[in-house]
Amino acid sequence: MAIFLTVLKILGIVILCILGLVLLILLLVLFCPFRYTVGGEMYDEVRADASVRWLFIKVLVDYTKEKGLVYKLKLLGIPIYSSDKEKRPEVKPGLRLHSPEMKTGRNRLKPELNLS
Repeated sequence: MAIFLTVLKILGIVILCILGLVLLILLLVLFCPFRYTVGGEMYDEVRADASVRWLFIKVLVDYTKEKGLVYKLKLLGIPIYSSDKEKRPEVKPGLRLHSPEMKTGRNRLKPELNLS
């Protein structure tokens, strides 16, 4: 009889823990607000941006006339998905990228002529 009561006690504790987690998730979903920002300008070029945040998820949407629509998805600040594919410079035959010259900023990649 004592074993049966111990099993029921452990089963009850597990069920209460699961119900507590379900209740916590339900309260997070109901009471965590959506935060959003929207902005835009139309001076020299048309530009618009929007951001929506909920819990740990952030969705960013940018629009410029030259790039078009670009959107990003972040989870805990880490980029998960981006529609913006950074264009890398093409390396032509006979040219190589000199590694000490690779800097951030204006002169980021300087090709060097390789005659060998």
